Amino acid sequence: MRIIVYTLILSVGFCLTCGCRNETCESAEHPAAASSLIAAENTDAAAAAGKQSVELEEKWGIKVEAVHLSAGGYMIDFRYRVIDAKKAAAIADPKEKPYIIDQATGAKFIVPAPPKVGPLRNTKNIQADRVYFIFFANPGKYIKTGQKITVCVGEVKIENLEVM
Repeated sequence: MRIIVYTLILSVGFCLTCGCRNETCESAEHPAAASSLIAAENTDAAAAAGKQSVELEEKWGIKVEAVHLSAGGYMIDFRYRVIDAKKAAAIADPKEKPYIIDQATGAKFIVPAPPKVGPLRNTKNIQADRVYFIFFANPGKYIKTGQKITVCVGEVKIENLEVM
């Protein structure tokens, strides 16, 4: 009786660790299937990120450097490197109102504009091979590390950025 109980516990535990969702877990097949599934998901995500990166450089003249929480978690610091100043001018246009979208909930966050300093972003003298910033408000520390966001500036839409 004990052997049956231990076998049942081990097989259920194995099913939980290998990601098996049905009750007929065959231990010889699932580790390879689970690892190949994870590898396929990682490959798809890397391919999508690479495609987006190439599009950003070719179409908009920028490369995303980082997305970090800042100011004790109350701001999101988006950093980008300008590759082509003429193409990147669309992102630095002061008439455009950048915002981010939390991909999990659809909540939108804007760039704060304090009266004395104006919008917290670079808009003047954009030059190639320099890093620029846009700070977005994060009231109540709504967005946390690890969450995915979309940055929108005019026609530019940069999706699936993970907050560090």
